[in-house]
Amino acid sequence: MKMRYVDAQLSPQAAMSFGSSRNPNPVWPFAEPPEAAPQDTKVDWSVYWRSVRKRVWQILILALVLTVGAIIYAQSIQPVFRSTTTLLIEAGKSKILSIEEVYSAVSQDREYYQTQVEILRSRDVARRTVVSTKLWDEPEFDPRRPAGGIVARLKAMVVVSPEQAPWTPERLADETVGRYLAAVSIEPVRLSQLVKISFEATDPALAAKMADATALAFIESDRDARLKLNLSVTGLLQDRLVALREKLLQSEQELQKFREGAGLVSTSGSQGIAGQQMSDISQRLVAAKVRRTELESAYQQVERITDGDYSSVSAVINQPGLMEARTRVSLATLQLEEVTKTLGDQHSRVIEARSALAAAQRQLQAQSRAIVASLKAEAQAARDTERSLQGALSSARTAVQGVNRQEFQLGVLEREVQTNKQLYELFLSRTKETSVSTNLQTAVARIVDRAMPAGAPLRPNKPQIVMLTLLLSLAGGALASILRDKFSNTLQGSEEAESRLHHPVLAALPAVRESDAPGLTRSFLDNPRSHHADGIRNARTSMLLSKFVVAHKVILVTSALSGEGKTTFCTNLAFAHAQTKRTLLI
Repeated sequence: MKMRYVDAQLSPQAAMSFGSSRNPNPVWPFAEPPEAAPQDTKVDWSVYWRSVRKRVWQILILALVLTVGAIIYAQSIQPVFRSTTTLLIEAGKSKILSIEEVYSAVSQDREYYQTQVEILRSRDVARRTVVSTKLWDEPEFDPRRPAGGIVARLKAMVVVSPEQAPWTPERLADETVGRYLAAVSIEPVRLSQLVKISFEATDPALAAKMADATALAFIESDRDARLKLNLSVTGLLQDRLVALREKLLQSEQELQKFREGAGLVSTSGSQGIAGQQMSDISQRLVAAKVRRTELESAYQQVERITDGDYSSVSAVINQPGLMEARTRVSLATLQLEEVTKTLGDQHSRVIEARSALAAAQRQLQAQSRAIVASLKAEAQAARDTERSLQGALSSARTAVQGVNRQEFQLGVLEREVQTNKQLYELFLSRTKETSVSTNLQTAVARIVDRAMPAGAPLRPNKPQIVMLTLLLSLAGGALASILRDKFSNTLQGSEEAESRLHHPVLAALPAVRESDAPGLTRSFLDNPRSHHADGIRNARTSMLLSKFVVAHKVILVTSALSGEGKTTFCTNLAFAHAQTKRTLLI
């Protein structure tokens, strides 16, 4: 049997492969390899498991170190506590006057609540809270204290900071507001009028105090804003009220001056007197016209009588004096007739009766003439009275017209006075209402639940930090081990050599230094109990148990590079085979 030997140096666990010089298609020791390595699409989890198991202690040590560091870090972190105050925002007192406002009331309320929440988040409320509590006196929020941390310390050592201005209360408040805003959170509760005000601090009592102080500052801010608005409106109303008072006084003075100049006691009195006078004169004139008409008619009847018999004139015969004279004439006539019947014409009594009748007739005629003269005089007097009443009526009508003109101007002045008076009373009432509303303001919100000091810190969650560090360190160590094997360009053991090269491994020899290589040529014979000799025996056993030795007589040993120990391996392998059969080392 011939064996061709090529010099090679073995790596720590170098794998040896064999082929035949006679057959270009070698027969492999244990199994025929495929023509090409199949590409398995399935994930071989055993490869990952072997990679992790190979470095399990390193991974555990890494996880232990990082976990201990996480425990120390978690213990060094100062705990932060959170306290929450629940605030109820009252509904706005808006008056719904139209159907459109009824349908838009929901959206208006939503906008109102959102506006109040944004005001609660404003810098003005934050500054008011900081000032009311003097938050800069707390070490955690004191802007005068230097910033912590290694980076801040190094920056302070390297960078020369300019000289700072003195710490006034205004500057302290401005500098503290930023830290306050970073610690406070405002969250409205969905579908309600509630707002959650939370504050975070290392002191649980301080966190509860600041949460309540924020709610109170918001209420006071709204109250102060409305107070300023009411005071401003009150001032404007007062100024307008003074102007209206002066205008009212001026209009009243003009009204009184006009009344005195026109000689009017009052508008209604002047108009009533003039009207009553004109009404009386009109009635008297009508009566005078009737009287004058009657008298003229009677006088005309009397004028038409020529015989002196006025018996047909009712105005004459109805006179009491004439009726009495006619009665005496009638009595005298009756008496004369009686005397004449019993006595003679020359009898004294008859003569007396005739004389009495003649006297009565003369008296009747005289009375008639007097009545006619009286009718004429009364008719003339009636005409004079009518003319006088017509003149008086014209004068009264002129007076009434003058009063009406004065009344019109007076009415203008009175309306101006009344208007100014109403405006003055309106502004006076509004001023009083504003003053009362300033003192009786309703709060925009009220505290439902006050904040309580938290019993447990919000952060850090120490068990979570430790467990997360442990899990991440284990996962990171396992991933690092897998990636190291994945991207490694060396073979780490027989199993890796078989999986990557797709060839069976016959044996693994320990690596030796180049200076010790010449002494290993006869190591199988000189030192049969060494690790190198055991590797040679394993290679011989693997070759004898395979069909490779039976099928072929010539064995070729080769390697990718020179100096990998091919000569040393072939020499010792020949010595090992020489113990079982004859062997030729070429």
